Amino acid sequence: MLLHREEYSPASNQSQVVGYWEYIQPEDVKTSAEVYAAQASNVDAIHNCKDDSLGFGANVDTISSLPDDIILMIVRFLSAKDAACVSVVSKRFQKLFTIVQESLELDENQENMRDFALVNKCIRHVLKLEVMDFQMCFDGVEKGYSLPPKLFTSKTLAKLTLGKGFEIEALPRDAFLPSLQTLVLDSVRFYSLRGCAFQGLLSASPKLRELVISHMCWEHWEWSGTFCSESLRRLCISRDFSAEFDGPHHQSICFDTPNLEYLNYCDFAAHDYPAVNLQSLREAKISLQMVLNPQWDDVDLPHDVDRYSSNPKKLIKGIRNVKVLELSSSSTFEGLNYFCKSIPMLADLHHLTITHEDIEYCWEFLPSLLERTPNLKTLIIKGGLHCGEEDVCRCLSGYSCLLTSALEVVEVSLHDSTSRAEWDQLEHFIEKLPCLQLLKVRCGGKISRKEKLGMERELCQLTKASSKCKIVCT
Repeated sequence: MLLHREEYSPASNQSQVVGYWEYIQPEDVKTSAEVYAAQASNVDAIHNCKDDSLGFGANVDTISSLPDDIILMIVRFLSAKDAACVSVVSKRFQKLFTIVQESLELDENQENMRDFALVNKCIRHVLKLEVMDFQMCFDGVEKGYSLPPKLFTSKTLAKLTLGKGFEIEALPRDAFLPSLQTLVLDSVRFYSLRGCAFQGLLSASPKLRELVISHMCWEHWEWSGTFCSESLRRLCISRDFSAEFDGPHHQSICFDTPNLEYLNYCDFAAHDYPAVNLQSLREAKISLQMVLNPQWDDVDLPHDVDRYSSNPKKLIKGIRNVKVLELSSSSTFEGLNYFCKSIPMLADLHHLTITHEDIEYCWEFLPSLLERTPNLKTLIIKGGLHCGEEDVCRCLSGYSCLLTSALEVVEVSLHDSTSRAEWDQLEHFIEKLPCLQLLKVRCGGKISRKEKLGMERELCQLTKASSKCKIVCT
């Protein structure tokens, strides 16, 4: 078992987590009462320590009278078993450290239900210690296991991490996590028997500020498809794409998160976004995989049939207040190309990053995007400059959109530093951006310092639209 001990220092007003491995047999998992009974003699010896130097001739609780710094030094060297014993001895120890279970390996030869009962017994005991950070990773969990209801009624949990195959069917009626601020769900599935368990968990967490959902598969969930939280500030959603799965048949997702400030969204683009309330969003990282319409046929497609069943138009319009935006993957570009007319005016956007893996994929969306970002100051391009049959693809219209751009900093990571086509395109940034102050070119491949300086001198000889333009090759 991997255990953590969280230590709080009153002097620095900071906490640190110390992790260590300890092998614990199932029979070693005991309640506080069982530990106390087993260690009665030791407890009495420690707790009722007689201090004759005080002259009182009476039993004195020496441990509870120690300063917090001394207690922290003692706890730092305790094993999990000893820590559990001490937590019974003095309540002050419970306030100064927590034990967090992250992973538990069970013997496959044991009865599963017995194993699960031991796991839940351990969880309930840990929760009694008023932990603030609880992490549990359970690989290969089978159907039939349910997390103990006490986990969803903790008054002290500030961070909860659950991972690897948990299935949550329903929450207890009294579910309430008043202190929870961070929730991490890794490969967790929700099955709603009454109401929406996922939304119920969000509703039971009135102070939740950060939600991380990784390796998720909506197609295996039973839920409302709604993210509804007034307290949420950060939301990260990611899934693993595979060639064997082309996307869900139908999926609608709503974002009712009026105070969300940061969104990292990597998923199949939904078929609809009925409600998008992202009015406070300031930073977004978007990577969407478009789902083709099942009626699509490359050879014979009726004109009245949409190519995609995905429709991110409302999501695109919903991020209009962002200041920092990152667009990743060629599939995202594909969606923006198709729905470029839906790109809203992004008056607050000042920092844009586009990352891709295919320089041959068209950037039809880029001119429209640059025309709708009047205050954009920084553009970062990762993966190289898009090239067509000629140096500049027709989709970019010769970079004419740069003529009226307010861009001051452009950073380009070249796909192939030896490609003349990419180097020729850099001329358009230098000769057309009137406000450009810095062009930073990152050269890929094995390029010597001497070659980089030569390329830099070549670019500096071009006619600059901005007299303040500085060029750097790295």
